Amino acid sequence: MKQHFLFKHLSAQKLHYFSFLLFSILGGLLLTRNYVAGYICTRSGSYFFTFLGYLLCLFLFSHALKVGNAGHSSYSRYRCIFYFSVLPFLAFSMEELLWNESFFAISGKSLLSNYLVEFFFLLSLFLLIRRFHPTFVLFLSVNWIYGLANHYVLEFKGCPPLFSDLLASQTAITVMGNYSYALDDAVVIGTFLFLYTWIFLLYFPLSQKNVAPKNASEENSTSFFARHKLFVQILGILCAFLWIPCLFFLDISHFSGITINGWSPVYSFTQNGAPITLLISIQNVMPSKPAHYSRESALAAISQAVSEAEDATSDGMISKEFAASEDASKNVPPSVIVIMNESFADLSVLGDFVSDDYLASFYDIDDYLLRGMVYPSVCGGGTCNSEFEFLTGSSMANVKPGIYPYQNYDLSNASNLVQVFNNLGYQTVAFHPYQAENWNRINVYNSFGFQEFLSQEDMTDKEILSWTISDHSDFEKIKEIYENRAAPLFLFNVTMQNHGGYNVPIRSDVELVSIEKQYSGYSDVINYLTLIRESAHAFKELLDYFAAQPDPVIICMFGDHQPILDEDFLSSITQTVSDEEHSILDAKQRYITPYIIWSNYDVYSTQDTESTKQTDMSLNYLGANLLGLLGISTPYSQYLLSLQQQIPIVNSVGYQDSLGEWFSLEIENPVLTEYQSVQYYELFGNKLSGYFTNQALKRPPLF
Repeated sequence: MKQHFLFKHLSAQKLHYFSFLLFSILGGLLLTRNYVAGYICTRSGSYFFTFLGYLLCLFLFSHALKVGNAGHSSYSRYRCIFYFSVLPFLAFSMEELLWNESFFAISGKSLLSNYLVEFFFLLSLFLLIRRFHPTFVLFLSVNWIYGLANHYVLEFKGCPPLFSDLLASQTAITVMGNYSYALDDAVVIGTFLFLYTWIFLLYFPLSQKNVAPKNASEENSTSFFARHKLFVQILGILCAFLWIPCLFFLDISHFSGITINGWSPVYSFTQNGAPITLLISIQNVMPSKPAHYSRESALAAISQAVSEAEDATSDGMISKEFAASEDASKNVPPSVIVIMNESFADLSVLGDFVSDDYLASFYDIDDYLLRGMVYPSVCGGGTCNSEFEFLTGSSMANVKPGIYPYQNYDLSNASNLVQVFNNLGYQTVAFHPYQAENWNRINVYNSFGFQEFLSQEDMTDKEILSWTISDHSDFEKIKEIYENRAAPLFLFNVTMQNHGGYNVPIRSDVELVSIEKQYSGYSDVINYLTLIRESAHAFKELLDYFAAQPDPVIICMFGDHQPILDEDFLSSITQTVSDEEHSILDAKQRYITPYIIWSNYDVYSTQDTESTKQTDMSLNYLGANLLGLLGISTPYSQYLLSLQQQIPIVNSVGYQDSLGEWFSLEIENPVLTEYQSVQYYELFGNKLSGYFTNQALKRPPLF
């Protein structure tokens, strides 16, 4: 076959060097932000130049393989060097292009870190498999699948999957069928590069037999593998397991200079690259004792808060938090119903837009005990972390970014609200109208001490509005549980109606919320607002039911997080608070949901005014405030209420001090430093006693 002029006068070895050099130069140019007057910084520019460089590299190398002398001893050696040098970068580029719009903004330090992660992953696979072609194909396949996962999880959840998300894969699988999977430019180009490279590897294998040579007489670099099979295999196993001690003993974040931003993990992924960020998230799963922690200091902080609260009470300064809890005439402890409403949010906190008053039924409730805005630590997903904050009084601010305690931690000895009500003789029930296995609830609820856990399998009325059981059906089940109680009831309910998947049509007999014309094309927004309106209506009906009940009941409802909606819509309505990119003041607006505490009986308080009834707080305080309205006091609840006076809001975004100023978690505060120790003690250090250090104590009726 007639050779092209260019390749006719070049040896295979020269072409190897030439193709590798060309790829390196082109890659360097592509990573220069000012290349071609900034065109590279655009999405289309990134795709174009990367696509061109990728194909050009493989084209040149394919010609080098065609015209090379396969019998030359150095031929396999140079091919091996080329593959092991270039494939890690190609795989990383392919994986990032599938989802990362800021690929070309990744710094050189982060590029090197990701390259090393990919290289050692490739080397580990090869030493374990000891076959070139299967290793390379598997390596590329893993990166392609991971890139696709990043793409779609980012679209649905707003953040690529951390390691803790992988542990929660069962939960993700149960809901993933309710999202739409569109093929956009990133998916098409990334998949094409994957297939092209795969075909390239099939057509141009590293050796004739596509395996490491078995003939020890072959005088090439790979003959070593034939002569030392057992040694290589052991080396492969050791190399593979080298990741384990690295994760335990090497501070990768410190070593690489890369950290995960707590309030914006997606920013960390896009700016640092997914492989190294994922590896750091694996390390973050392991709970570490605060450097300043001691059991004695944690107990001292709790004792001081208890002492201060007792002094205040003895002086007649009875605050709202310590109001009477029992019906004066019947002396019946009130039943307690807590509803964590899935994605229940008021989008007006983001900015103004005209729509039907979808929350009118909720805000028309005027006989409440306490209401306002609550600040969870998650947005768009991570419901279990909101549960964790409410039930334990712990804050995700004191937990490493990307962690789901329900999935990652042993919470069998963790202090929690359920133990309080168990100690007071309550019947404790958890209820979720979906699969019990989601977020590992079936195990966590058992370890928390719930006497019973009901899921969708325990429901007969299963009305569907879009794709999940409606709040109306959910609340009907609450009535049934209440009517069949054998003792005062503590019920913790997690709803499902408003869960993401807003492109799924709503039942035809339900009138959709109208929205101003410029936003009328956002069907997901319209469907979401409609679901929220129906949820508010159902909640009002639930309160009407309990208002007619003779026995005392107190009900708390709050949203676990804001929804993930069309980013164009969110950007158009969001009012920027600060000019600084990724400002904490801007970010915190996405971490706000409404809450309300209501009762069907009179709760006495010396400070029962409109101003005291309207209180914003972070979610970790809501449980302590609920206990206070019930007249229940515990050492830890006292501590949390004391902490709330100094730090009214603290979550994964940052914290607010008593003067209303917002700060990043990176700004140290001695009060929060103390909180870290107390929280660690309540989660992991308190092995002998129940929630809040010891048994809950009831306050005497104040009538």
